[in-house]
Amino acid sequence: IDGLTITKMYPKTTRSANHLYLLRYDKNKFNGIHRDKFFKAMQAEGVYTYASYNPLYRERLFSIDSKEYPWLAGINYKDMNFPVTEKLCMEEAVWLKQNHLLGTKDDINDIIMAFKKVTTVMKKDPSIF
Repeated sequence: IDGLTITKMYPKTTRSANHLYLLRYDKNKFNGIHRDKFFKAMQAEGVYTYASYNPLYRERLFSIDSKEYPWLAGINYKDMNFPVTEKLCMEEAVWLKQNHLLGTKDDINDIIMAFKKVTTVMKKDPSIF
């Protein structure tokens, strides 16, 4: 589906847990409709898709107390700027959990049809979003 790109596995990967089916959402292909509205539309079709984790450096773990960790003084993760990571996590990443893929062939076809239905409407009639 134009606007949803399957993420590729790193070529040197030897194993994967395959617990998520990962896609990249391009809002420009869907009339600028934000990914969260895509999630809601998919949910209305009975398919739950999710955003990714927050960027790791934004997690509380990386709020460093320089008194407790003096060797890390001067490092402030909150001030770091990784725009590609931010965009991927906050606007583009779409997760489909593997439990959706454990059903029958008909179940998988229903998921595919939901993706097609939602993305087609987003392209043809964005006003309803």
